[in-house]
Amino acid sequence: MQAANIFTNYEEHKLTLLAFRVENIEYLVFCITFNILYFFILLDLLLIIAGWMKRKMVPWFKIVLWLLIAGQIAVAIIGGYSEYQRLILVAMPALIILVFSYIDKICFAIDSDKLQHYPASV
Repeated sequence: MQAANIFTNYEEHKLTLLAFRVENIEYLVFCITFNILYFFILLDLLLIIAGWMKRKMVPWFKIVLWLLIAGQIAVAIIGGYSEYQRLILVAMPALIILVFSYIDKICFAIDSDKLQHYPASV
């Protein structure tokens, strides 16, 4: 399952060359494996712990997001016997929020003056 794509395509399409080409492009663009997901979750946990120790403040929002994502993945793997992509679909909004929070931090890091005024809880 580690090399499986976290996205799945249940949609039936026409049996044309263009449809197969579009499906191949979709797979190349949206190919995120469970290994990448596990690495991101582990990295996020380490960053949460490091930020907690550095700022001496509990990042509750990130902890709740992390617990939601990790819990949903654990339930899908332990309780499910197939279609893990469908079972972790509930955690996708939290993953999107988490990814864009790091993109936001990177954008703020480009301008060090803005970074000094960045909220410590995020």
